[in-house]
Amino acid sequence: MRGGAVASHVRIGDVHGPLVGKGQADMILALEPLEGLRIGVEYIKSGGVAILNSDPFPPVDVKIGAARYPAVAEIAEALKELGGVVTVIDATKLALQAGTAKAMNVVMLGAAFASGLFPFGEQTMIEAIRERVPQKFLDVNLKAFGLGKEAYQAARRRN
Repeated sequence: MRGGAVASHVRIGDVHGPLVGKGQADMILALEPLEGLRIGVEYIKSGGVAILNSDPFPPVDVKIGAARYPAVAEIAEALKELGGVVTVIDATKLALQAGTAKAMNVVMLGAAFASGLFPFGEQTMIEAIRERVPQKFLDVNLKAFGLGKEAYQAARRRN
């Protein structure tokens, strides 16, 4: 959604409702770092995984000088203080490397998969991408998925 925040809840497994309970999220996947903190404050559980795209998209109040955008390291540290296991990757740069910035969400999906929290294998993810992405964009999205996975693994080795 342009110009505003969007939060989606995805539940896998023994689900008893559409939303994740507060303080119960196993994972926060943030396409924008500050949004990751905004959601994480309420939802991430202790030991939960937070994966942040390091490329900020500052809100309007920051753009007009009415507020300061915190450094991504500050955002990551705040999530760590909430008990999160935080990983930051430059998903926008990796999407461009794959072929288009529009594949940033699939880079993040690859990173999320690499966390090991999904209860299914990589082939299931690849097949889901193949089924949902138009053929002309498939190679870019498969490359984006792989780059996200690799970036997450490399970032975790550094931490």
